[in-house]
Amino acid sequence: MYLPQLPMELTEDDLLMVRSDIMHESGHCTDTDFEYFTEFSKKHGPLAQSLLNSIEDVRIEKTRAKKYPGAEALIHDSNILMMDRGKSRTGQAGAADALTTVCYMHGCALRGWAGRHAEARDTAVAHLKDHLGAENAPLVDQLIDLLDSRFAGLRSTCLLY
Repeated sequence: MYLPQLPMELTEDDLLMVRSDIMHESGHCTDTDFEYFTEFSKKHGPLAQSLLNSIEDVRIEKTRAKKYPGAEALIHDSNILMMDRGKSRTGQAGAADALTTVCYMHGCALRGWAGRHAEARDTAVAHLKDHLGAENAPLVDQLIDLLDSRFAGLRSTCLLY
């Protein structure tokens, strides 16, 4: 479980972030199959683990939103705040960053979080296509199609592979 360091004087926005982080991370504690994640990481390496985690994050947040009233708005607003603060990934850092950002932001957009999340996804898609080169751009479109077909009924990331 990862929770960021808190400033000495908390603002309302800081408290929003803390509540969202706790909601998200506690979801991993109760609903993520860590044994599977460990084995998957050993078998497929750190990039695959990061990719699986970005997909698991979407699943965990959907699960929390169904279980706890207000969780959907809390996590959504926290994501927007992270974007406003420049702390959200954009995909600019490299292909791996772009790939995981596309997966997470596309999952958010599929949840009905249009607007900023869809814009962030589109930015990450553009970065991923740039990182991979024009000849591989169709792979990104295939990735989006795959995410569209898999995210809707996702109950466990263990069932992806």
